Amino acid sequence: MENTLADILADQNNADHEKTDSDTATPSSLINGEIEVASDGHPKPTDGGGKPANGETPPTSKTLRKEIRWFDWVNAGVAVATLIVAFAAYRVASDTRDIKSAVANLSTLASQSARQAKAAEGQLNEIRSEQRPWVAIPSADTGLMLAITEPLTFSKSGGAMRTAITLRNSGKKPAFGVRWNSKIVPFAVTREHELGGDLAAYCDPIRKQAAGILERTLFPDDRYVENFPSAVYPVDILRAFAMSNKLVNFPGKLEFAWIGCVDYRDADGSHHQSRYAFLLGAPIKNSGMWMGFIKPEGGHPEVRLIEALQSAD
Repeated sequence: MENTLADILADQNNADHEKTDSDTATPSSLINGEIEVASDGHPKPTDGGGKPANGETPPTSKTLRKEIRWFDWVNAGVAVATLIVAFAAYRVASDTRDIKSAVANLSTLASQSARQAKAAEGQLNEIRSEQRPWVAIPSADTGLMLAITEPLTFSKSGGAMRTAITLRNSGKKPAFGVRWNSKIVPFAVTREHELGGDLAAYCDPIRKQAAGILERTLFPDDRYVENFPSAVYPVDILRAFAMSNKLVNFPGKLEFAWIGCVDYRDADGSHHQSRYAFLLGAPIKNSGMWMGFIKPEGGHPEVRLIEALQSAD
């Protein structure tokens, strides 16, 4: 053999050194992917597959800056939204005040309109009053132009009296269907409010009566005089006595009133009336007073008309 023992030992020693260098240069863990060296020279812990142990990449400063900017944008958006909501609330409050002000103004305008409408209606009524017929008993220096032409007289069939009445149209339009109605009403104790009630009860139904042959037309400023009869019936006299409770001061006597109304129509067919109520009484000599209680027997030429009520529509 050509190699000496020294050569063999030297070769063995070189082989061992080469193995050691090879193991140091290429660790088996790096080949298997168990250890990864970071940029600073320190090994990274791995989960055996070359990934960090927690499965996430640690955030960098760049990532953190992006997240901070994102939160800044969110905060800015919330601030803008808050401003928008505040402005909207302000506008709603402002609109509410405007609405309340508008409602108040409308209420004021409505009141003004109502007053103006009422004033206009009053003016229109005045115009209508001027442009319509007015039929009534005209006044003279001595009072209304009417007079008793036949005295109050009683019999078994009741009482009767005739009165001459002057009627005149003082309006600016013709009065159609002019007619006069009157009657004598007995009272146990006469009161004005009772006379007013009797006037309404007697005159209101006349508006609904059919046209009669005695109706006439009165043109503006026309007048006519007629002698009208009036009556009181026995049943009314007996009823008044029953209600008198046998008056001690004036036994067998009653008070009487004469009531009448003139009914007429306008050109549009609407009815109008002038109403009158007079007490019947006799003057007491040398006293300036009147005796209103009358015994319903025989004739009473001393009886006069004493004006009590009158109205017109």
